[in-house]
Amino acid sequence: MIWTPDNRGGRAPSESRGPATGPGGVQIRCPRCQTPFAAQIINVIDVQKHPQLKAALVAGLLNRAECPGCGAVSVLNVPLVYHDPDKELLLVLVPSELNLPAEQQQRLIGGLVQAIMSQVPADQRKGYFLRPQTILSMQRLVETILEADGVTREMLDEQRARLQLLEDLVRAKDDPAQIKALIDAHRARLDYAFMATLTATAQDAEAAGDAASADQLLALRDTLLQDPALAARMPQPFAPDTTIDDAIERLELLADDEEALAAMAILNRPAFDYGFFQELTGRAERARAAGDVARAERLTALRDALLQQIDRQDKALQAAQQHHLRLIEEILANPDQQAAIGEHLEEIDTLFLSVLGGAIEKARREGNIERSARLDGLRRAILDLLAESMPPEVRLINHLLSLEAPDARRAVLAESAGLLSGDLEHLVQDLIDEVQGQGRTETARRLQAILAEIRQARTASSAARP
Repeated sequence: MIWTPDNRGGRAPSESRGPATGPGGVQIRCPRCQTPFAAQIINVIDVQKHPQLKAALVAGLLNRAECPGCGAVSVLNVPLVYHDPDKELLLVLVPSELNLPAEQQQRLIGGLVQAIMSQVPADQRKGYFLRPQTILSMQRLVETILEADGVTREMLDEQRARLQLLEDLVRAKDDPAQIKALIDAHRARLDYAFMATLTATAQDAEAAGDAASADQLLALRDTLLQDPALAARMPQPFAPDTTIDDAIERLELLADDEEALAAMAILNRPAFDYGFFQELTGRAERARAAGDVARAERLTALRDALLQQIDRQDKALQAAQQHHLRLIEEILANPDQQAAIGEHLEEIDTLFLSVLGGAIEKARREGNIERSARLDGLRRAILDLLAESMPPEVRLINHLLSLEAPDARRAVLAESAGLLSGDLEHLVQDLIDEVQGQGRTETARRLQAILAEIRQARTASSAARP
């Protein structure tokens, strides 16, 4: 049964058992086996109070009922009010399948809006509450929500096409000839954005406890990347011996893929220096002089796009560094530093610790011993607090980073033989890729030295075993 203001048999939203569950349940009959059962529904979504419901709605997971008899899943066409106060967005879904008379529809809309208003203090109610937007289909509701987030209709169409192609590839997973035919037919669409969608879908499946689907999708990804042309279009860190010529040739393959180019800018930021752009500009000029106008324009567009990505990322990094510097000063000024650290623990990441280390070095260079001691004390307090919840491998890496002398690090590694493993090496390599992408070359250099020392310690430990 669907709740409306006229339906006194249902509970009004204000009487519901939870603030997000609306009127509770409806009685339905399974379309497959005809088993009657009660299904729980949600009629009221306030994004500020229950952001997880937005994700469920957009993913198509809301108001679905599984038959206890045969397991068939039914989509329930029920009225729903969606409220996002930050965007002043108030949407009311009245499914056209309900065929409500105009008068009853207006009363239903009024009741749902009142359900939201009853949860908002009177002094926070704004004019948009008087102008709710009526939506007649779930698809249009989701599109309106995403459009308010800056997702255009074209972007939605592109994502639907990716998901359809992904579904086709999954169905063909056991047929190599069909897989190859799909790759050849849709090669241009098998780009970085498609691979990102595939990986995100696999991660969602794993998070939902569907390990089989996750493994299936990751196996499909591995199959696709066996195609050399597709693999070449995936962003990867440059090898240490990559020349400028090799880097440019690799980037030319990604020139039309904005997301892949952005990922390459993050993964290989230190490689994009003055010499790199000088050579890229020179190639464009030589191509134009040789009459190859198309390649000259392509290289020029690649240079401009890459410079734009790097400028955007550099500005974001600078803004994050400034934020961390302000946070450091705020914590230093707090008489209860432990409490202040605890309040901001979620903001303390590797970049924060790097900024803090830079502040310590700056104070030492300026001869400000008192400030450098206070900052160093803050770093130790943060590391001690972080260590309480960190895995032992992460604690070991942080300890090694705090030691300047290679001999001291080797001594720690000798005492930590039980933690030396391939997983530890992969963790350090991931950190190297992360800090290199942020342009933090000194931290990356230290981590590379630590990685080499870990490998040496593992070899020595293996040789010492009987």
